[in-house]
Amino acid sequence: MLVIISRVNNIINKVKSLRFQSLIVLVFIGIVPLVVFSLILLNSYRSRAVSQQISRIQMRGAVLCNLVTSSAFFTNDVTREVDSELTQVSDIYDGRIMVVDDGMIVLRDTFGIEEGKTLIISDLVPVLNGRSNNIIKANNDQLTIILPVYQADQTDIGGAVVLDFSLSEVTRMYQSIRTILWTMLLCLSVIVVIVATIYSGQVVRPVEEMTGHVRKISEGNFADKMDLTGYPEVEKLSDEFNHMLLDLKNLEDARQEFVSNVSHELKTPI
Repeated sequence: MLVIISRVNNIINKVKSLRFQSLIVLVFIGIVPLVVFSLILLNSYRSRAVSQQISRIQMRGAVLCNLVTSSAFFTNDVTREVDSELTQVSDIYDGRIMVVDDGMIVLRDTFGIEEGKTLIISDLVPVLNGRSNNIIKANNDQLTIILPVYQADQTDIGGAVVLDFSLSEVTRMYQSIRTILWTMLLCLSVIVVIVATIYSGQVVRPVEEMTGHVRKISEGNFADKMDLTGYPEVEKLSDEFNHMLLDLKNLEDARQEFVSNVSHELKTPI
């Protein structure tokens, strides 16, 4: 039990020591800002990358909607130009595009799966009813954009274009940057810990030297002067200590002289 208490006290003393606390402060100041900056940078990159991807796809989707409108897609059997644009956009952004009419019937599907079927998506309703100009949903790695397509007279909505794309490329780039950033952060953290350990040792070195001098004085050695250098405050403390040491030496000399005189007087017959 006493051994456990002794070990606990040693640990507490180490934690309360100037060296340990200065080390913790230096590590905290050095590492925490790096971690915060890295998190802000990563989140900022992902948000910006997703926003840019949405803007690009939305722009191509708007061009596609205009093409569908200008080609009278819903009433014209000649849809080669629209089909070509659909294929091109879906290939560039590695996604899926569907064109539906105002009855939610899929007229074109770049995957060729849902053509002729009714597309049951609740977000289609406000777009087809004209209550929303667009629907944008980004969940995890999936992006869905729904845009209205107007009839040739630009007054009535004839259908909608549903763009369904993956954000996996953005995620892969984000993960690559995160790996590189965390690796650099780990290396910098190791360097910070090493530098902080060395510096904290330098900070407490004068205190340890002073402790050694005080111990010598307590043993009666007044001849060893303190010579601490490095910091102006430490040098000033060293000078003041030496002045005190000189006063103590003079006092000790006076005490010894007094004791010697008294001893001599006591030994001399009256």
